[in-house]
Amino acid sequence: MGLVAIAAVFACLPCAPLVGRVSLLIPLALLAMVTATLAGRYTNAEVKSVPRGLDFLMGMIGAVATQAAGAFTGILVYGVFLFLTKLSGYLLPANSIAARTGKLLPLVLSLIIVILTVIGSSGAATRNLLTQLYPQTAGLRTAFYSLLSFRRKLSIAIVAAMPLLFVIGMLLVFLFPGLERSWWFEFAVAYALILIGGPLGKVGEGSETRVSRESDSVAEAVKKLFEGGGYQVVPYPRTGEEDLDPFLAGTPDLYAENRERAFAITVSSTKTSPARLGITALSELTSAAWALTEFSERNKRERKKIVEPLVVLVGQAPPPEVRAYEKKGSLRVLTIDSTDLLKRVMRTNNYDELQTLARDYLELSRIGV
Repeated sequence: MGLVAIAAVFACLPCAPLVGRVSLLIPLALLAMVTATLAGRYTNAEVKSVPRGLDFLMGMIGAVATQAAGAFTGILVYGVFLFLTKLSGYLLPANSIAARTGKLLPLVLSLIIVILTVIGSSGAATRNLLTQLYPQTAGLRTAFYSLLSFRRKLSIAIVAAMPLLFVIGMLLVFLFPGLERSWWFEFAVAYALILIGGPLGKVGEGSETRVSRESDSVAEAVKKLFEGGGYQVVPYPRTGEEDLDPFLAGTPDLYAENRERAFAITVSSTKTSPARLGITALSELTSAAWALTEFSERNKRERKKIVEPLVVLVGQAPPPEVRAYEKKGSLRVLTIDSTDLLKRVMRTNNYDELQTLARDYLELSRIGV
């Protein structure tokens, strides 16, 4: 959270000329720190490995870019309204209330936008930093590991660009006195911060979800269907084991088990990307089922339970890849011809009715209850 507060101070420096007081940065930093602290408290970050100093540095630069967006927007608004104010000066009497109000309007609106953006971006930056530095999946390294390990020249360039930008800015201010009070100069500085650090804010997106998740509504309906059949169901299961959780990073959507059976379930509907049922995705599902079986065996359950990979198809026929895997006995398939059944499942609040629906359908589909 401290990183985000520091980033807020640095990124909001371009806003100081809007009021002519650097002291404005003190309440902005405090505001960012409070917002970051609150966001961090409600973010579940499981520390699986200790980030290196360079990881923190890269995260800091990305947070600066996120915070600079507020300054960029505020200065843009300031420039637009400054132009409108000057234009109104030619149209309104010099001492009129409208003219005097017009002079304060750019400053007030810009500050409001900056303050609101600092609140929003501080929370977003905190959650993003925690996700990048402390992956939820055991065994995964920080989001910057690959960048720092395999693209060192790019990493060095990004890190070097920040002090270089500072030196160039100070040099321009020294050569052109008064430049620091120019809104367009501050606009350029904020844009440069976003340009340098912006890509770092997106590093790691999708690293824990290699296959796109099914829509929550469809997956939730399938979850409720299995629960009605007497299964205990866990969405997006994790084991906490560093050698097993990487197999669960992108799949399955659900883990369902009862006394006799256990399934690693991928849910697919007509709105799902075809890649979700491709060979790579199906191979990942079978690997996830193996990982869950291994975890069950390590925990010394009463009886070893083989976790079977299961593809649930909603409103679509099995594609050739799924049929091939099913024919080899590598996975099982549950086809739900239309969404009518799932709609009935979601509508009912009667457990007996839900149990009847689930038992009849799962038995007819040879999944069993």
